[in-house]
Amino acid sequence: MWTEELESLAVKTPKHASAFSEEIAIDAPIERVWRVLADIGSVHAWNPGVRSSRLTTHHGEGVGAARHCKLAGRRYLEEVVVDWEPLKRLTVRITATNLPFEAADVRFMLRATSSGVIVSVSPRYTVRFGFLGTILEWLVVGPRYRRGMKALLDGLKAHVENLSAAKAGP
Repeated sequence: MWTEELESLAVKTPKHASAFSEEIAIDAPIERVWRVLADIGSVHAWNPGVRSSRLTTHHGEGVGAARHCKLAGRRYLEEVVVDWEPLKRLTVRITATNLPFEAADVRFMLRATSSGVIVSVSPRYTVRFGFLGTILEWLVVGPRYRRGMKALLDGLKAHVENLSAAKAGP
């Protein structure tokens, strides 16, 4: 992963934010991967953790584009794009949720390779509830969030590679 670049681009978050990164190789052109990520309102099409999603702004791309995501049960996220560099990176910020996050930014970074694209997802977040939240983060939130990000990347890979196979046709 690109630790130096991630640090140099870090969006300001509280001092004691938790962070991790996951990455996956996708066998598709970077433009196709970017098109899927950049379609902010359609995250439900490839993220298994999102039941439905919709745009909440008139523009669906770029800084300021926002979405509402329904998760399992009555859980939800409101997110807005705070960083956008086509074919390279985008960052969404959770602006409202009933999950235990006080603040959270999720950065996606893309890097072309000879066989496709490496996609990295790097959340930086803080959990509510003070000291109790710290324990909650260590025992429950952190491990679940990491599994959710791995599933998100697996879903992205399957979706994009299925698009690539469909375009190739019989």
